Amino acid sequence: MNRSGSDDDGAYTAQFLTVIRATVRRLLPGIMEAHNAPAHNAPARQAKIKSDGSFVTDTDQAVEAEFLAALRIALPGLPVLAEESIEENVRAFNGAASDFYAPFMASPYQIVIDPIDGTKNFVEGQNEFCIAAALTRRHADGVWPIAGVVAIPTEDRMYWSDEKAAFSETISSGIIEPLTRSESINAPVSVSSTDRRWLEREKLALRGEWISSGSSVHDMIGTVSGRLRASLIGTQRLWDIAAPLAIAARLNLVLRDAISGEEIRSIRAEDLSSELHRRPWGLDRHWILMAPTTELSDIFG
Repeated sequence: MNRSGSDDDGAYTAQFLTVIRATVRRLLPGIMEAHNAPAHNAPARQAKIKSDGSFVTDTDQAVEAEFLAALRIALPGLPVLAEESIEENVRAFNGAASDFYAPFMASPYQIVIDPIDGTKNFVEGQNEFCIAAALTRRHADGVWPIAGVVAIPTEDRMYWSDEKAAFSETISSGIIEPLTRSESINAPVSVSSTDRRWLEREKLALRGEWISSGSSVHDMIGTVSGRLRASLIGTQRLWDIAAPLAIAARLNLVLRDAISGEEIRSIRAEDLSSELHRRPWGLDRHWILMAPTTELSDIFG
């Protein structure tokens, strides 16, 4: 999944990682305070329902606002696709989905942010939720992530990648170690409930166990680390997958079409849902993230 880059990649990556990692460190205490508060006294994680039926909280919106403010200073001019602020833009847009995506994908570099992935888990006081941000670059006829940050607040852990390697960082102490992968052949595959229905329609059966934590980012990082064998991707949005893919690339994982086995090298406008007002930026294809030595026949029976 390595992609040849330009001389600008390193400079943009350094700025991106500096601002995202620093913002995560600054926000961590407040996020954990909201997460740990008793349910009857936790206004920062009270759920509101968005137009697409998903949850949002004051914490989602506050985290996103902090990232946007920091990025406007550090990387002015780069287009940002952020989950919570996109909803208003979608409601106000009357054209085709491809026209909506075009300005974002036309820029040489882009930023994608998911302030809280697994908001339902966060609302319920569960541990499986993440913060995700990626720097993407125009590649071929689409975009591709070149640097990513995934933070798991309840684990005090941040995974990130630059243009050369991937790392695991203890957020509170700043201790950084190289990220390595150790996979068990019996590890489960992450599959969402919606994607399990897709497997049934396609008459595909998993050879082993499946798991779904309620956070696509959390599960994809599980695949990156080797805790999971693979991740089926199909109902996710671009902000769910961009950061984990950037980190996965540095460990030489591959993204393949779940039917043909073709390696995915670029995320194109036509890969994203045309149903703009119902599922903005949702995938229209099914992909699977896995080790380069794994075959589709190892996953599906």
